[in-house]
Amino acid sequence: GVLTVARLVLGWIPIIGLVFDWIIGILGLVLWIVLMIQAGTGKMWKLPWVGNWAERQASKAS
Repeated sequence: GVLTVARLVLGWIPIIGLVFDWIIGILGLVLWIVLMIQAGTGKMWKLPWVGNWAERQASKAS
């Protein structure tokens, strides 16, 4: 998604791109782990920018 696009775009910038690539990669991994734990415990946790959109999409599918 968005993190992948950010990594691809910033990856083209020498040195700084490599640093951003590592930071974005680590943040993405941490976010993924946190969201998996939240889902495993059954807690509802909305992400700040996409939470409402995802909720609307899920209600349309039902």
